[in-house]
Amino acid sequence: SVALGAVRLSELFDAGRQVSAKQLNLMRGYAREALTEALPTRVPGYPRVALGSSGTCRSVIAFAAAEGTGHATSRQISRAVDALVAMGPEGRRKRFEPGRADIVVAGAVVLEAVATHLSLEAVTAVDRGLRHGVLVDLVRRKQHSPRDHSLADAAVNLGRRFYFDEGHARQVARLALTLFDELALLHRLPALVRPFLEAAALLHDVGNAVSYQKHHRHTQYLIQNADIPGLADRERDLVSRIARYHRRSAPDIHHVGMEGLTLPEARIVRKLATILRVADSLDRSHLQPVSRVRVVHRSKEVIVRLTSKSPLDLELWDVGHEALLFSRVLGAKLRVESVRG
Repeated sequence: SVALGAVRLSELFDAGRQVSAKQLNLMRGYAREALTEALPTRVPGYPRVALGSSGTCRSVIAFAAAEGTGHATSRQISRAVDALVAMGPEGRRKRFEPGRADIVVAGAVVLEAVATHLSLEAVTAVDRGLRHGVLVDLVRRKQHSPRDHSLADAAVNLGRRFYFDEGHARQVARLALTLFDELALLHRLPALVRPFLEAAALLHDVGNAVSYQKHHRHTQYLIQNADIPGLADRERDLVSRIARYHRRSAPDIHHVGMEGLTLPEARIVRKLATILRVADSLDRSHLQPVSRVRVVHRSKEVIVRLTSKSPLDLELWDVGHEALLFSRVLGAKLRVESVRG
């Protein structure tokens, strides 16, 4: 995923107006540099024909392609960039729908840069998005995969399909389950929801496969629409919501993301998501520095004692942000201590 799009590039270079030769060269250089920094080149076995989604991509391909075809070669796309610039803003507004005309030059520059950087022969326009392809891929893989024997195995297999950070996912799951067990007197949840927390912990970051920005929401969508052996539809929905609240908005009862849940279900999501947030914070570096967790209960305070093999500066800083929510949801003050060992 590259932070490079038609709107952003248009705003940076004011490409909705008349574009000079100098502006065009700068735009092309900017796009080329962004891709060089973010993407590898000449990956062995990489496809030579790509699928392009989104309205701007389809508009550029339709403009660049030969009549009657749904794809454009790299050379046709490059010629289209020059032709779109030559049309001027009025010409583009006559050719393209409102809103598209102002960003189509930048969109064409991005598409040209991608095709060149990845040595693509052509790009074919499709009227579906990335998530549709992800779901089709899941269905096809499932048809050829043996049935998973446990919920945790199923979650790991799903995570691998999205190239998740398995070390981080397993560490967060281990920490979350330890906290669940050690905090049993505090959260008072039945043991049967423990596997929901484990699955949510293992899958909490799979949304990164779509985009890091708002990946918690993408995670929720992917879990809700995946076939996960061991989970009924309603259980899968609970797991998706627990994972969704591992960051950003707090799992408050009246938050829009809690709509449709019964009060007991909302309490389960609220408590398990809070535990997951703490567990995720304890591996914020993704380096698995925490080797052991012990919980000590004192009146209205919970002390989480960590044994680590390396410094925990980032983890301790991040878990501090979860203390207020922990207190609000579980009714006890959270304090974290660490020792090296």
